[in-house]
Amino acid sequence: MRTVLTILRMLCYVAFAVVGAATLVIAVTETFNLCPGFSANTGLSCGGAWYEGLANAAMGLVMLSLLSLVPAVLAIAGLIFAIVDLVRWRRRRAAAG
Repeated sequence: MRTVLTILRMLCYVAFAVVGAATLVIAVTETFNLCPGFSANTGLSCGGAWYEGLANAAMGLVMLSLLSLVPAVLAIAGLIFAIVDLVRWRRRRAAAG
């Protein structure tokens, strides 16, 4: 049973990292207006820039997590696990120090 929980925790951490990185890529792309056009048929149009494929993949992952909710739920669980682990680590460190 413990190994199943460990596998689930690691899966949630991976989902948190992947969805978080994709969201960060989309946020940077939108903040600096690197890809001004989005079309449902073609995706992001960056004018032939080298990061167009990366931005399209990130946008696809973010849209998948918004529509299917499975990656988003796993990512939120990964965030919760990370917060709990950080609190445990800080308490252990304070008790030892």
